[in-house]
Amino acid sequence: MRAAARLGIQALFAHPWLLAMLAMNTALPLMCALLLDAYRTDMLNRYDRSDRSMLVIQDSGSMGEFYGSRIPVEIGDALRARGYMDPVPEIHNVTGSTPASAVLLRGVDPERYRRIETFRTVAGRPLSLGDRPRAAMIGVKLAQDRNAVAGTQIQIRGRAFDVIGVFETGTYADFEAWISLRDAQDLLG
Repeated sequence: MRAAARLGIQALFAHPWLLAMLAMNTALPLMCALLLDAYRTDMLNRYDRSDRSMLVIQDSGSMGEFYGSRIPVEIGDALRARGYMDPVPEIHNVTGSTPASAVLLRGVDPERYRRIETFRTVAGRPLSLGDRPRAAMIGVKLAQDRNAVAGTQIQIRGRAFDVIGVFETGTYADFEAWISLRDAQDLLG
């Protein structure tokens, strides 16, 4: 047994390229597995804060978060008929003509959006029902990216919106601009 081990070690040292290839074939997959697991764990810790009782409905195969999803108003009646007490409509879309001008847009119902997403107001105030048209509440990451603060304006799809507040959620929503549902419908046509 010792003789076989000694011959094996001698053969490896006689061919250093073989030793290097064996080491890489072992180390590379192990490092990739460890890296992917660390990335997955970090993402779960950062973004797994959703309310599991909520249901998101969008067109099948539409990639609704990126390209929008057009759902008829009758869907709300169908949901109520199936026992969902109070469906809350929202618009999610990415706007902008270039990657530098892209904005994650969320059109919200000013009366009910707080039931869907919890946030902390960093500056200004939250959206409310009596706000004038083209009022926006933006996430801290978007505010940093655009050098915007409460009281300034931000361009969304070529139109100026007044920033009335800056919020923080600790999720990807910190990159979003929230406007009223009516403003989002007018903006997106």
